[in-house]
Amino acid sequence: DGVGRVETLFDLPCYMVGPSGPGSGGPKKAIVLIYDIFGFAPPNTRHNCDTLAEAGFFVIMPDLFRGSGRRDPAFERPTEEAVDTDLYEKVMPFLKAKGYSVVGLVGFCFGGGVAMRAATTGLFQACAGAHIANVAPSSSCPSLTARCCVARCVSPVDNGVTDSPLCVARCCQPQACTPRVSTHHRGRSWSGGP
Repeated sequence: DGVGRVETLFDLPCYMVGPSGPGSGGPKKAIVLIYDIFGFAPPNTRHNCDTLAEAGFFVIMPDLFRGSGRRDPAFERPTEEAVDTDLYEKVMPFLKAKGYSVVGLVGFCFGGGVAMRAATTGLFQACAGAHIANVAPSSSCPSLTARCCVARCVSPVDNGVTDSPLCVARCCQPQACTPRVSTHHRGRSWSGGP
């Protein structure tokens, strides 16, 4: 359930929680949260938003799956283009119109992949991904093209390109980080940046 509210931006349901915005004395900082493959409905997704809002951020979680998720037999993952349209033509203009000048993006699993791609756009001041999934090898290591601070968290049980020692090594090279990438991997943390 959560303590926030669901509002619709065009055709996109979004869970919103936190101070109303800069114009009402709230923060100038917002976080876009992208959930994992199970979608909008599981309680932990809204709990994550509520926790970030308690820290003083306005948080918006768009329902990119439109009420679906992996447990739905009819579930079809949206294309990158559909996700980008929702983020860059609906969510970001909404935040800009509300006066948010600093916007971060946090993603889990499916959302982590979205966060790594978003790190290359220059639209976010920081992007973070946990248990990053569904990214091409070139985009799973955003330190080569990131235009904001990037944090990655992968675990020993993660498989695929995000668990690659080569990717972690690249992200740890200060000269490769633009402007900064932090990676938490297998119980250790590395940071790199100019």
